[in-house]
Amino acid sequence: MKNKMILTLLFAAFFISCHSGRNISKNILSEAFISIEKTPCYGTCPVYSMSIDGDGVALLRAGAFMDEVGFFYSMVQADSVSSLFRHAKVCDWDSYDSTYMNQYLDLPSTIIRFSMNAKDTITVQYNTVNTPEQLKLLGNKLAFLQEKMDWKPVSK
Repeated sequence: MKNKMILTLLFAAFFISCHSGRNISKNILSEAFISIEKTPCYGTCPVYSMSIDGDGVALLRAGAFMDEVGFFYSMVQADSVSSLFRHAKVCDWDSYDSTYMNQYLDLPSTIIRFSMNAKDTITVQYNTVNTPEQLKLLGNKLAFLQEKMDWKPVSK
C-alpha cells in the first residue's frame, strides 16, 4: 500500500504539474523540469521517456528495446542537476523551431521538454543534422544520464 502511494505521488507530480544545485538557487530549481523522449524506429532503437525535476528526482518509462520494460526512479546528484539545468538555460530556446525533422519516417526522434516553471514549457523534436548544436548536446547529456543512472523499479 505504501509503495502504491509513493508511485501515485511520483507520477501525479510528473504528469499533472508538467514541470516539476549548488550554483542555481534551490527555489528556482524547485519548479524546474527537463525530459527526454526517444521514439520508435523500424529497427531496434530503444524507446523511453525520462524526466528530471529540479530536486533531482528522475522518472523513467522504459519501453521496447530497453534492458527492462516498466517504470523506474532514481536520484540525480545535485551537481549534475545544476550542470544539466545550466546547460539547458544557455540554449537559445526562443530561436528554436518546434521540430527539426527529415522526411525519413523510419528514423527515431528525440523530444526534449524544458521548463523553469509551469507556464514556460518548451518542446522541441528532432532527428536531423540540422538540429542546433546546443540542443543536440543537451539531448546527448540526457541520454548519457539515462544510461548511467542506477534505476530502481517502481513497485506495484
